[in-house]
Amino acid sequence: MKKRVVLVSILSVLVLLAVIAVGLNAVFSVGTVKVNYNLFSENARAESANLQKDLDRFVGSSTAFLDLKEIEDTVAEYPYFRLDSVEKQYPQTIVVSVTERQEKFAVGEDGTYRILDDEGFCLADGATASNRADGAPNILLTGFELTASVGAAAQGEYLAEWLAIYDEWEAALGNVRMNVASVALECPTTSSADDYFTVIMSEGVKVTIKNPASATAEKARAALAKYLELLDEDKMFGEIYVSESIQTGEVTATYTPRNLGDG
Repeated sequence: MKKRVVLVSILSVLVLLAVIAVGLNAVFSVGTVKVNYNLFSENARAESANLQKDLDRFVGSSTAFLDLKEIEDTVAEYPYFRLDSVEKQYPQTIVVSVTERQEKFAVGEDGTYRILDDEGFCLADGATASNRADGAPNILLTGFELTASVGAAAQGEYLAEWLAIYDEWEAALGNVRMNVASVALECPTTSSADDYFTVIMSEGVKVTIKNPASATAEKARAALAKYLELLDEDKMFGEIYVSESIQTGEVTATYTPRNLGDG
């Protein structure tokens, strides 16, 4: 008789635990994956619908035991989306925030273009250098020996220096892609002191930045200041030359108007 009572008590406890577990699972299971989007293009709006479908697969999962790395990996399948944050809001909601990575640069390679954002993140391989948001050209990068695969940050010498210059100009101008047509890296000798960027501005003036690895931000500001000083007609021709004194380290930017042979 005592054994029967003990057995019944154990079974009652197990049933109670099972009921509690079912109740907790019902309360602490994902009911909604809410995504906050910061988008700039129609393409991204279409892609956001697909991302939402993929994230909705987590509905019904245990809120407590869901590994947020799974959410991160799902967003990472969409190169144009940068994950800003992901968090659990108990008991039943996962909140995700993403921002569209915007196309800024195009790197030509074997008849195709690697499209990069302003952090050097590789977004896509494209048949043209055109920006998917507005159809205008992305800034063409040449001479950079970059290793770039879609969904990862590009790597290569002087890329960081160019991105630093870009950031300085973007902060001042607001949309550098409208001002810069192309950037070429030139390494004429084995000495890094002789390396330089040739930047072709949209109006036509050339900006040469000598030894961009040294005093990068200062040279960026000097180049931009000189560019902004120019009259509109002067921005169409000539060259802005930015260099650093070997003796004093002073950074200077000078403007030379067009040569007689410039047309």
